[in-house]
Amino acid sequence: MGLYLGDLDYCIKEQQVKDHLVDAWEVLNVLLDRYDILLAYEHVGSWGCDSSGFYILKDKKTKELYEVHGSHDSTCGFEGQFELEKTSIEFLMKENYIEHLTFGGYDDDVEDHKQKIQNFLNESFGLWYCIDSLEKNN
Repeated sequence: MGLYLGDLDYCIKEQQVKDHLVDAWEVLNVLLDRYDILLAYEHVGSWGCDSSGFYILKDKKTKELYEVHGSHDSTCGFEGQFELEKTSIEFLMKENYIEHLTFGGYDDDVEDHKQKIQNFLNESFGLWYCIDSLEKNN
């Protein structure tokens, strides 16, 4: 199961996040079926202003990781912004990775969300990252 934060914290199942992406981001179901959603964050501000969303997905077949980032103001939503950017465990495990994420401007729980994301990344990738680093150094 993934980690769903912000306005998506009501999601219990991955399919709920996918349904949201179809509705709010106008993503095709057939595209989303190829991925597991590991991390989902979205926060829509007052009147839609200062809103942000980001996701980490894993290709079910190749196991490659991708990020998606989007934002919107009061006039436009997230539609048309679902662009997969290839990423890696090494990048996600960098010390300052979380500081580069953009959280919604009206999100009062940013520090809690950062901690939950860091814990999730450590639990999901930490052991693999340590073993891989050791193997590369030997």
